[in-house]
Amino acid sequence: MSPLHCIAFLFVLCFTLTSSDEHTHKYETNEEVVLWMNTVGPYHNRQETYAYFSLPFCTGPKKSIDHYHETLGEALLGVELEISGFEIHFKEYEIYYGFMVCSTDLHAELKKAVADSLKAARWQGRGSLLSTSIFVYAITSPINGYFGGSLFARMGGKRWIRQMVMSAFLLPSLVCGTAFLINFIAIYYHASRAIPFGTMVAVTCICLFVILPLTLVGTVLGRNLSGQPNYPCRINAVPRPIPEKKWFMEPGVIICLGGILPFGSIFIEMYFIFTSFWAYKIYYVYGFMLLVFIILAIVTVCVTIVCTYFLLNAEDYRWQWTSFLSGASTAGYVYMYSFYYYFFKTKMYGLFQTAFYFGYMALFSVALGILCGTFGYVGTSIFVRKIYSTVKID
Repeated sequence: MSPLHCIAFLFVLCFTLTSSDEHTHKYETNEEVVLWMNTVGPYHNRQETYAYFSLPFCTGPKKSIDHYHETLGEALLGVELEISGFEIHFKEYEIYYGFMVCSTDLHAELKKAVADSLKAARWQGRGSLLSTSIFVYAITSPINGYFGGSLFARMGGKRWIRQMVMSAFLLPSLVCGTAFLINFIAIYYHASRAIPFGTMVAVTCICLFVILPLTLVGTVLGRNLSGQPNYPCRINAVPRPIPEKKWFMEPGVIICLGGILPFGSIFIEMYFIFTSFWAYKIYYVYGFMLLVFIILAIVTVCVTIVCTYFLLNAEDYRWQWTSFLSGASTAGYVYMYSFYYYFFKTKMYGLFQTAFYFGYMALFSVALGILCGTFGYVGTSIFVRKIYSTVKID
């Protein structure tokens, strides 16, 4: 048995003497204390994990336990708690120097495997946050449907069912598609991040039988309660031709330039967030992150308003998607920064680590782009309504 394993076991055992169990939060004398083993993984990528007993660690005689319940979040995160097999009861053991739990004979091959395992850091996490995120996303689907349906109706959209399906499944399909693709690679490498088939079915059922009906309800309410056009001034039924303008006034150029300042406002904070996620660093300054988030929102709104002003000043009325994409382009710069971070700040390599990193960084960038694009569009919409409400047309 490796020295590090013994120390880790004694550390956990000592804390169980004053800690609480997973059900009653109180131990009685001679009550069983369950020692769980989670996962191991390479130090250079804390997100890549493997089953704990894939390495030749010492195991106890007990093979199963009947009160462990895996949550959906734990399954998606690859958390595989395995019973250690050790029969431990509260206040039964006296810990003393040289106390031995189990032993094993190390032949040359086994010794090399254990020595290699000492170089790998252990990382343990539970899936409560991910489970909560899925639950919150599902129950807020009516809000998504309400605002999406009302906006689509005010813009004169006719195919509202297609809009409703897209708003319900766009983000979940991107997340699930990326996760399932990485899952196939994880299965090939026998990593604990491989998502069980039952979990895939559960996520699909949540999308079909929870998210879709709730989005439908919100869309119907949005179209009927606030789907009537409410323009601040009279508009022309036929769009006028857009005059020629300089190249830097084109929507494509404005979109590319619109994300530079918002990215600059979060550039430094991105390093610490990436480090906390991809390295063994704990992020503590959540108050400062909230401040940076507020600054990002303000800068994004201000920049998209300026971009829209230049566009309207050039007699180009295509401000809706331009304002959204100008804010969303911040995510493009964040994703480009992730390339720099991967090659110069991490030591990850191989197909699994590369696909895992860039796959989930793409999802992070997409979510950030939707968030910043929403900030930009909402702020610009208020600005446009304000300036055109003062226009007097005879």
